[in-house]
Amino acid sequence: MKKIYILLIVIVIAVIVALFYFTSGSPALTTENNESNLAAAKGFSGSSIVPPEIISVMQTSTSTFELVWTDPNSKESGYMIFRGSGDNYLLQPQYAKVGANVTKFVDTKIVPGMTYSYSVRPYISKGNQMSLYPSSNLVVVTAN
Repeated sequence: MKKIYILLIVIVIAVIVALFYFTSGSPALTTENNESNLAAAKGFSGSSIVPPEIISVMQTSTSTFELVWTDPNSKESGYMIFRGSGDNYLLQPQYAKVGANVTKFVDTKIVPGMTYSYSVRPYISKGNQMSLYPSSNLVVVTAN
């Protein structure tokens, strides 16, 4: 019985810590999309970051996909590419990162017959702080 109480206390503490972390945000990574956050991150105001749109994913060889997206922003530091694989389409942590105003990424690690999902997300960084902004559409493709 004592072990059950200890386990319950540990679970309650873990939930409280998780709630605090996710509601207050990590000091090095925020996901707010407002002008004050943008101004603080880059030192300018009056701008907002718009999500890109993936406009094509083309298989260029048996082991590569080429992603192309719109770049509706001029103030981003770059874009993060997220990729998932398999039937569940869950995106994994950042797969790749490209610089500002880049609109293409070539994924050279695909396997024929495998299904992949992609999303692109703009970010702004200043020093060790990074602000993430809304992601693009999710695109799902199967390699030939």
